[in-house]
Amino acid sequence: MKSIKALLSGLFVMVLAITSYSQTYSRVSIQINNAEEMKKFRSLPIAADHGIWIKNRFETDLNTGEIQKVKNAGITCDVLIADVAAYYANRNNNKNKSPQGGNTIQGGTGCGPATDVPELIKLQLRVYGGLFYL
Repeated sequence: MKSIKALLSGLFVMVLAITSYSQTYSRVSIQINNAEEMKKFRSLPIAADHGIWIKNRFETDLNTGEIQKVKNAGITCDVLIADVAAYYANRNNNKNKSPQGGNTIQGGTGCGPATDVPELIKLQLRVYGGLFYL
């Protein structure tokens, strides 16, 4: 009986831990205007190894706790996308729909008909040390 009770309580704790850990990530723009703000930002426990640096601005995805840490440090932080998981899941749902219901293909990128590629002549494949060379 004790083992069943311990098993059920352990399972309950695991389910509770998994469901309570879900976090919302947001795309944010962090303004770094001077060296003082850069020192403050670098001292925060936030990974700055992924994102885009544009002049004095850093765009990245942060969870709500990290956003609060940036704001508490006195650094300007603007939320660009409130929930990036929902944004990536739904970004193609309503965009570029044709009247028939399928997606339309957007042109205008300079793609035209394929050009003929000249055929290589006198191509001889050689083997040296188990590797193939042209």
